[in-house]
Amino acid sequence: MRFALCAFAFVPLLAACGGAAQAPVTAENSIMSPASSSGGNLLYISNWSQGKISFYTYPGDELAGTIADSQMPLGLCSGVSGNVWVTNFGASYDQLVEYAHGGTAPIATLNDPGQSPRGCSVDPTTGNLAVVNTSPSGVVVFAQATGAPQSYKLKLVYPFACAYDGVGDLFVDGYILHSSDRFALEVLPAGGSQFERIKLENPVGLPGNIQWDGADLAVGSYEDPTTIYRLKVSHKFKDAKLEGTVTLSGPYQKSAEGVQFWIGGGTLVMPFGARTHRYVNQLGFWNYPYGGQPVAQWGGFGTAELYGVTVSAPPSRKR
Repeated sequence: MRFALCAFAFVPLLAACGGAAQAPVTAENSIMSPASSSGGNLLYISNWSQGKISFYTYPGDELAGTIADSQMPLGLCSGVSGNVWVTNFGASYDQLVEYAHGGTAPIATLNDPGQSPRGCSVDPTTGNLAVVNTSPSGVVVFAQATGAPQSYKLKLVYPFACAYDGVGDLFVDGYILHSSDRFALEVLPAGGSQFERIKLENPVGLPGNIQWDGADLAVGSYEDPTTIYRLKVSHKFKDAKLEGTVTLSGPYQKSAEGVQFWIGGGTLVMPFGARTHRYVNQLGFWNYPYGGQPVAQWGGFGTAELYGVTVSAPPSRKR
C-alpha cells in the first residue's frame, strides 16, 4: 500500500534511519494479495473523506482488509477482545459500529443518545465503551459495550477525546467554560458517578486527542501536531503536572489538526499531512517518548483525510 522511510525497527532511542527508501506500492496496483488477518496485530486507519477504514498487518505494512463506511468514520478504539469500534460523525450522527478483529462486516451497532460522536475508548478492566459527543457536549458509557448507555455531564465544553488508563479511570479533555482558548481536563474515577475537574499546573495547547501511555496521559495539541504533552496525574486526581513534551519531526503546524494517535510498544502512530498537500494523507511512526524523526512513514493514500488509528490484537494475545 505504501512506502516506508525505513524498515520497521521500533528500538528505543532510535531517532532516525538510513538506507534507500522502498519503491512506492499502492493497494490499487500491488502485486501482493491482501494479507491474512487472522494471525497477528492489525493497524486500523479511518479515512473520513473517502468513507472507509483500512487495516494492515502490524508490524508490517500489508493490506489486510477494507471496510466501507459512508457515515464519515472518525475515532477508532479497540480493547482486549480484539474488536474495533468506530465512531461515525456523518449523517446519522449517533452510531457506534463494532467489527471483529480482521472482519469487514459489522457485528454490532449501538445507538448513541448524543450527537456527533468523535472519540472512543475501551476500559481494559471492564470492557466498558466510552464515547465523547460534541453536540450536545457530554460522555456516554456503554457497560461492556452493549445495551443502553449511562450519560454523564461535563463542566468543560466541546469535549474532544477520551482515554481510559490501565485501572479504569476515564479522562476527557476539552475547553474551559466561557473560555474557548484554554485546555481543560476532567476524570471519571473508576467506580465513580460523576466527572471531576483536574487542576493543571502547566499550560497546555488547544485540546487535541489523548491516550494513556502506560504511565502518563499523552495529550496532542489541535494547533500543533508536532508536540505531544505528557501529563503526570497526581494521586486522587487533584492536579496534573507537565512531565515533559515529545517533539515530532515530520508533521508541520496546521497539517493535521486534532488527529488521533495511538501509543504502544514504544511507538507512536499518527496521521499527518505533507507540507505541499492540503490533505492528511501521510502516516508516521515515531519512537515514544523520544520523538524526533519518524522511523517509518507511509504514503500512497491519495486525496485522503486520515483521522483515527488504533491497533487491534487477536483476543488470545496481549500487546
